[in-house]
Amino acid sequence: MLEITEVDWVDSNVHSGWNSREGYLRTVEKGLPKACSVGYLFYEDDAQIVLAQSLADPDGAGDLIQIPKAVIIRRRVVKEDGISREDRQNADEEGQGEAGQNDG
Repeated sequence: MLEITEVDWVDSNVHSGWNSREGYLRTVEKGLPKACSVGYLFYEDDAQIVLAQSLADPDGAGDLIQIPKAVIIRRRVVKEDGISREDRQNADEEGQGEAGQNDG
């Protein structure tokens, strides 16, 4: 089962173009940007977690975000018993059968 996870994390920031020191320091004083991502916990190891925004059968995932654990501020399981791929496939098959019955 893939649990649905919310992660608050510190992002990096890029300042392109020409910047004065004074203008740049005003921006830096605001601190690093913070981000929040929610998705299926697709992969995890000691250094990182990977969240997937979308799942596809049989083993695919789309819109993956790879977040280093060193920048994670907070992590929360939104739904621990996320639906398994097998359950999704069974539900799809059952739904197709019901759809066919409702057509006539």
